[in-house]
Amino acid sequence: MLHNFGNGSDGAQPFSRFVEMGGMLYGTTGLGGANGIGTVYKMTLGGKEKVLYSFEGAASGCTPFAGLVVMKSLLYGTTFGGSGSRCASNGTIFRIASDGTESTLHAFTGGSGGANPYGGLVVVGKKLYGTTQNGGLHNAGTVFSIAP
Repeated sequence: MLHNFGNGSDGAQPFSRFVEMGGMLYGTTGLGGANGIGTVYKMTLGGKEKVLYSFEGAASGCTPFAGLVVMKSLLYGTTFGGSGSRCASNGTIFRIASDGTESTLHAFTGGSGGANPYGGLVVVGKKLYGTTQNGGLHNAGTVFSIAP
């Protein structure tokens, strides 16, 4: 056993796989962290974990169920979103540097623009591609691309 997550500041419920960058493992937790709504963390191969970013809800999103991808030494991912006072969001696409600096690239608004990206991102050339669970013409989801 390398690391046991609690429901505290180190995050909880790591739903997704790791990615490796520079000899470190990077991942997300769907819950936990400083605000209880998910984290991005890094871990040594020996199991020493450090939270890089705790999601804040609203514009930064919450509940990052999907994993991360690496593009040009930066990490990219999605948050699913949710409802409630801490997490009123339809999900986001975010970028995070290895030092924990986070930027929200896109906030989903629902409707034709899609909502609640549940799956991960794929890097193809200079774009990221993904899907949303909800929204679109028939509220049955969308496929999107973004050039970060």
